Amino acid sequence: LLLAVGATVPVSFFQPIAAGSGIAEMKVYLNGIHIPGLLRLSTFATKAFSLCCSISSGLVVGTAGPYVHLGAIVGGGIG
Repeated sequence: LLLAVGATVPVSFFQPIAAGSGIAEMKVYLNGIHIPGLLRLSTFATKAFSLCCSISSGLVVGTAGPYVHLGAIVGGGIG
C-alpha cells in the first residue's frame, strides 16, 4: 500500500503531466502542438519513479506506454 501511495503522490501533486501512458501526449506533440513540461527532466524522474513504485507494489499497469514517453524524453534531450 505504501508503494502504491508513493507512486501516486508525485504525479498528483508535483508533475500532473506525467500521468497516463504518454502515448497520446507524444502523438499530440508529434503533430505540432507544444505541451509545456512534456519533455522535462523532472517529468522523466517523476514518471520513472512512479512506474517503478507502481510495478513493485503489484498494481496492474502497462509498461509500454510509459516507456514510450520516457524514451521520447531521452531522445529529446540527446537531440
